[in-house]
Amino acid sequence: MGFLEVYLDLLSQPCRAVHIFLSHNKIPHKLRIVALRKGEHKTPEFTKLNPMQQVPVMVDKGFVLTERSCRPYPVLSLMRTAIRNPVERDEEGGYVGML
Repeated sequence: MGFLEVYLDLLSQPCRAVHIFLSHNKIPHKLRIVALRKGEHKTPEFTKLNPMQQVPVMVDKGFVLTERSCRPYPVLSLMRTAIRNPVERDEEGGYVGML
């Protein structure tokens, strides 16, 4: 089972929200730090992942989610009261129900 790769700068509030969400829900992920203050988001390698050169970025088995699309929405806290396990894995090991 492959890990979700998450590219973040933990000085960024939206990035911290993604990291906290993944950790709280015990979603295995590999944290890749991208230091915006050092310009690491402008490297050719990172630009291939996100041409807009912004974080957060999530990669799950080659599928790339960038910026706002990978931020957990506040409604998830409301969903937890109605759904016992809001984050489930699909048959191929990807995550469903994150957004």
